[in-house]
Amino acid sequence: MSFFIIRGGYFGFEFTIKIFWILLALTACIYDWKKNKRKDYFWVFLVGSLFYIGAEVGMYLSGARVFTDRFIFGLDVTSLVWLTIPIQAIADVPALVVICLFIGDRLLNKDTRKNGLILAALYVGLKNVVITVVLVSLGYNYNNISVGDPTIYSRRDIFDLVTIFSITGLFVITLVWFILTNKEARKRTLYLFAMIVVFMILWTVGEWLAGQRWIEVASGMTYVKPSGIAEFGILAYDIVFEMGIFGISFLSIPYLVRLIKTKKEVKESK
Repeated sequence: MSFFIIRGGYFGFEFTIKIFWILLALTACIYDWKKNKRKDYFWVFLVGSLFYIGAEVGMYLSGARVFTDRFIFGLDVTSLVWLTIPIQAIADVPALVVICLFIGDRLLNKDTRKNGLILAALYVGLKNVVITVVLVSLGYNYNNISVGDPTIYSRRDIFDLVTIFSITGLFVITLVWFILTNKEARKRTLYLFAMIVVFMILWTVGEWLAGQRWIEVASGMTYVKPSGIAEFGILAYDIVFEMGIFGISFLSIPYLVRLIKTKKEVKESK
């Protein structure tokens, strides 16, 4: 038995908006670098991109993720796997993690908390409210797509072994680091985790309401849509583990190898 997470319409084939999220994340990296004289966000972006591009390549080779059509600015780039896999990988997780870290850091600091709340509201308004309304108006909906339809825009085996082993390995590394690190780094990581989970809950609910995301269960060649409780349970797994746990590892690993330093380490190095 296999469990698949489905993207049924716009975000299954439209890669133009993925480029926008990548550029937004890079803008956050550059702004914080210039403002606070640190490269934390660049390291998170780079480490996350390397890990998730590797994961996407693994899923592509194993057949765990299947795409049909992909477009950038109206151009059909379906056959350009060398281009679409990195865009898919970077936009879906590392870019989101960088934006969540950027907002979380500002919420963590009392002096910038107001700015953090404004940024969080803008992000939710843009990515969740506005885009959900647009998606609903487009009319893509799981009610008019047959369960198991082979022409679906994006289907991913959520419990693929490559994914499970990757998440488990990174979870163990992150947990050990989290226990051994100091309070400052732990608190920053918890804020990042909270941002990822909150934003992903809102995004997932919006996609589900718009008919963009759902779960299918396959037994042999038979596909069925699970009950509401089962479906939301699997979507919750995706949010907490595949996004939350996987996402904070992009921060923990640079800390672990000293690419990112705590305030105490910075003072000691001077």
